[in-house]
Amino acid sequence: MKTRSSRMLLSAFLMATSCVLSCGGLGTSTNPNDPNNPNNPQNSDAITQIYGKSTTTLRIEIDYQANAEPYSGSLIAQDVWELFRANATKLFPGKTLDLPTQKSQWEQLNDITGTSFTGQQLLDIAAAHRGLKNSAGQATFYFIFLDGNYNDGKTVRTDVLGVAIGTTGVIGMFKPVIKSASNLPSIQKFVEQSTLIHEFGHAIGLVDNGVKPVAAHKDEPNGAHCSNSKCVMYYANEGAAAAVQFAQKYISTGNEILFDTDCQNDVATRSAQ
Repeated sequence: MKTRSSRMLLSAFLMATSCVLSCGGLGTSTNPNDPNNPNNPQNSDAITQIYGKSTTTLRIEIDYQANAEPYSGSLIAQDVWELFRANATKLFPGKTLDLPTQKSQWEQLNDITGTSFTGQQLLDIAAAHRGLKNSAGQATFYFIFLDGNYNDGKTVRTDVLGVAIGTTGVIGMFKPVIKSASNLPSIQKFVEQSTLIHEFGHAIGLVDNGVKPVAAHKDEPNGAHCSNSKCVMYYANEGAAAAVQFAQKYISTGNEILFDTDCQNDVATRSAQ
């Protein structure tokens, strides 16, 4: 049942949101040793680990730089992390998701300096601090929240909300950009969660980023993204404007799943192999 407060929240989304932000747009690479190249043998191994039938648990580890703590608490009458949980569980119904949702389960890192971060620097942070490793029965992911911006190697990007480094399981989230989406905490929370869901999609091989599409839905001009503008894997659907669309869909239908049917089918087909 839709509540009056939910409708009021949606109205706030619609009135306060106007900017379009993005992910890192790492795309794919032809360098066989690049973690962003889906043909990299390490990427193939990571995909095999994630989708293997012997892998029963997906475990998330969350670290954050000072002043970049992830959001917690409620969002639209439920825990804010339930949005990520619902989407990950939808894609992997046969696996257990180990998702830390409380500050006491996260670690603040005090040895990170700088205000911009390259993909390699994200991997370096993970190498120094990532505690969970892929092993028999589990595939792991490392989320690092940073008080800075993404550096794509040419420029510092003030429009990038998050990046996934190939299929390494490393996802970087850029808190100043998330906060800039709106002055309303509810919008910031939704932007953060929808961005995490998008980057998680890349980390598990979407779209054609290690997992072959069943149908033709890859947005070729924009890399490893979905051509459906209503899917969270659409290239532009990681910012505040997308939060409006997804919030409207969720509140009007009760459906909190942000992946479209094509992306769900890609994962289901790979899981069945």
